[in-house]
Amino acid sequence: MSSAITRELYEGNSVSFPEFADRVAHWVGPLIGVLRDASLDTTIPDALSGRADADGEHAAKRFREKAAELAVVASWSQEEADAHAHRHNLTALKHHIRSIRDSREKRKIFAHMSAQVAAWQPPTEEHEIMRTAMQEQLDKTFELDLSKNLFALPPEKLTGTEFREMQLHYLTRDVLEAKQEMDVSVARNEQVVAFAEEYSASLQGWVDVPAPSYYPQLP
Repeated sequence: MSSAITRELYEGNSVSFPEFADRVAHWVGPLIGVLRDASLDTTIPDALSGRADADGEHAAKRFREKAAELAVVASWSQEEADAHAHRHNLTALKHHIRSIRDSREKRKIFAHMSAQVAAWQPPTEEHEIMRTAMQEQLDKTFELDLSKNLFALPPEKLTGTEFREMQLHYLTRDVLEAKQEMDVSVARNEQVVAFAEEYSASLQGWVDVPAPSYYPQLP
């Protein structure tokens, strides 16, 4: 059975070795990320044009955005920090109250289902394991997902200074991570471009060689 790469050869169409090699590069090796959205007829140089640094630009954009956010927070006056902290505290409290209300409603649902499990009469002792399993599932979900919300303490109220320091901490971390991601992307793109250039150069001016005698020949 022919593949997408060998179909043209299988159908008897003329395919040069460089064309065949470019098609293989769509599926194997470090050029997959560059060629994945391109058709099999797309040459490597054409695919690299405008795409080789796409990931690097995405990482650079994230770095610029996080650095800009960090600069804004660092420039807050005390009045601005207090205002942002007030909004944060209100949002956190609303989320806390909503979470408790949701958990209380879900607790009613679980309590109702638990009552049904208790009321169910297993037809034999062998069926008792099913009732045990039912209740274990209800208890586990309640313990892991509901109880922590039902008994959670109200969120800590932050001052303007505390909120600004918290934001500076997280944004500084984000900037460093974005910078690292950008550096890795740049290095990876340089490697991909170098690989592609060497790969393409090795195919330029290719002159076909005859198949060895042991290779099956067409009649």
